[in-house]
Amino acid sequence: MFYRFFTAAIVTLLFGFLTYQVWMFLRDTDASKTALLAESESYAARSQLIRNIETMLQSLRNVRTYWTRYGSLPRDKWADDAGIEFEHFEGIQAIIWSDSARDIRYMLTAQKPVFDYRPSNEEWQSRSDLLAEARLVEGEAILGPYASDSELHIHVVLNGASDEGSLIAVFDAGKTFASLLRDQSPGYAITVRWNDATLYQRDRGATDVPQNWTREGRIRTSTGTTWTVVHTPTVALADSLATPTIDAVLPLGFIIAVLLGLIILENGRARSRALAAEKAERRIAQLNKNLEQEVADRTEELANRTFDLVTITDSVAHDLRNPLNSISVNTQVLEQQFASTLGQEGLAALGRTASGIRRMTEILDRLVGLSVASHSTFRRERIDMQALVTQVFEAIRLAEPPPPVAFVLGNLPDVDADRTLVQTLVLNLLSNALKYTRTKPYRRIDVSSSTANGISTYCIRDNGVGFDSQHADRMFQAFERLPGEQKSDGLGLGLMIAARVVKRHRGLIWAEGAIGEGATFCFTLQHKQDTETAA
Repeated sequence: MFYRFFTAAIVTLLFGFLTYQVWMFLRDTDASKTALLAESESYAARSQLIRNIETMLQSLRNVRTYWTRYGSLPRDKWADDAGIEFEHFEGIQAIIWSDSARDIRYMLTAQKPVFDYRPSNEEWQSRSDLLAEARLVEGEAILGPYASDSELHIHVVLNGASDEGSLIAVFDAGKTFASLLRDQSPGYAITVRWNDATLYQRDRGATDVPQNWTREGRIRTSTGTTWTVVHTPTVALADSLATPTIDAVLPLGFIIAVLLGLIILENGRARSRALAAEKAERRIAQLNKNLEQEVADRTEELANRTFDLVTITDSVAHDLRNPLNSISVNTQVLEQQFASTLGQEGLAALGRTASGIRRMTEILDRLVGLSVASHSTFRRERIDMQALVTQVFEAIRLAEPPPPVAFVLGNLPDVDADRTLVQTLVLNLLSNALKYTRTKPYRRIDVSSSTANGISTYCIRDNGVGFDSQHADRMFQAFERLPGEQKSDGLGLGLMIAARVVKRHRGLIWAEGAIGEGATFCFTLQHKQDTETAA
């Protein structure tokens, strides 16, 4: 009797311990996956923020150039189209231009949103502190932050050559960063800090999330100003990222462990009643134990391989990105501060270095996308494909060079699929179509669909350079270039990621086309057996 109780207790403890280890592994893996997504989202938002800031600075430089060119002329000789747009940048309180050499001054404010407004002496004197501050700056700089009326302000000073005057712009930091970060990182609380001051804070981040879910990075403007940007998931996003089934593994495993112990006790009683049955049951128990051990060993081996892959991906996305950012920043410093010393050949070398850095960063982003497509949690839901395709195309077409693209969208049926993966699939296929139509004087992309036997097929067709159809299968392999294909800025991973997404949906993807006649990529997101089971 004691032996049976002892055996049952040992097995229960062992199975309970194994359950705990599995639960810990699943929880850590889920947290690491979410941290990887947070890093990708944080990097994308910081990249867009610095691009928006540089666009704003260039618009201010255009204002200075405009006043320098037309400020001394009569108003009827000014250009009607200044080519300056500020509708995307909020928080501008005043833009002041002073050309002391020609004794010309202009001011643009929210009350006087025109470029030809000459302030009175009283108004000009009220800005004397700003003018004095600007005279202390050489070249271009961003100054601040300054507290006023419960708001933080930043000042942008652009001092040009002696014949270009000085421009000073005053911004409400909160409103400005709100417009620069609009539509960026939905679901994340974003904080922008300058030294010890908080310039901007959007939403409130969750406090009970793993530390690696909060991502902090730095951005550096062309004026040399460095800001810290912190991303923290909100409570709603953290709740959506959590996997409830993982928490159920622990109590369920303990229940199974207890039940297993009870089964061993009953099995011992049965063995005491019949020696023959006991021998048979002992043999079965041994076989089950061996089978469980083999399954455990293979599960552990698979878990180790998956963990190594996630670790490598996280290293590529994080550890390599920081040195690249450092190289990029130092390259910009060399170009800005030592341009005259480096000469044309040196500047050209720096340009090639910057191009290589951008390409390496794009490769890292693609590798992260490949990892997400291969290892992210899969969850089917009803997707409005019409809205999703429209949203993705509108997001990427803004960065396209001319000529503009004619986008024809057919009637696309809804589908049950993983929204994140399908968005990645559509993004890669549309980006591929845009890339290979850039050499055409007229660019056109058609998205259509057809349904047969309950399965919807979606097709994206372009009028780009096309390809030899006999090599169509090779297009979905990593870093593959077809014979005769012209050199492009692609990495060879976009179509592979698309194929991985389709494979996880048990669908099909294929390509059709001809050289010089465009290409068509078609895919399904369901398997024939899936539709038969649903029916």
